[in-house]
Amino acid sequence: MPDPNNVYLPEHGIGFFGICKNGNTSIKAAFLDSMGIRSQHRIHDNLAFHYVTGLELAEAQGIWTFAVKRDPLTRAMSAWKNKCHRSWADHYSKWGLARHMSFDAYVAAIAQVPDEELTGAGQHFRSQTYEFRDGWPDAVLPFEDLDEHWATVQHRSVLELPDLEHLNKMGIINPVVGAEALDKLVLRYQSDYKELGYAIP
Repeated sequence: MPDPNNVYLPEHGIGFFGICKNGNTSIKAAFLDSMGIRSQHRIHDNLAFHYVTGLELAEAQGIWTFAVKRDPLTRAMSAWKNKCHRSWADHYSKWGLARHMSFDAYVAAIAQVPDEELTGAGQHFRSQTYEFRDGWPDAVLPFEDLDEHWATVQHRSVLELPDLEHLNKMGIINPVVGAEALDKLVLRYQSDYKELGYAIP
């Protein structure tokens, strides 16, 4: 998956600030379907889209931009399920992660790594607001009601967009979160809680 994961779609009149674990796979699949080229690419293929920096999207003229936000706790759980279990890769260990580690241990590890050091696949663990450091999108849609809010994107798009499929779901049960880990997670993602409007658990 490219880093940054922002997509410039002039044929749609849209720019997408892609934040990992916030419905990216489903959203990109819809864009590929709208262009009739999904069968020709892997969804996150570098050749499938025109990837740009956040600054380029923020400064682009004549397009409407959006991103998807997600509750930091459920987003962290999704990243843990995906990267420490289903799609583990050995190079994640450079951030203190381990295969099948507990969620509490995962939070403790991620809490030690600043956003600017989480490059490449590490973007799955970065603060969401870090992706807006060069400018905010026109709209930030909640993941929790994404099907409902996707209609806004469909209305804005020049090309007809299909409804979202629910891709890349994890079947792993949510972990029980210890009080210490929860405190660390809130501190780690304090900018997300503050700027994206999520209640601190």
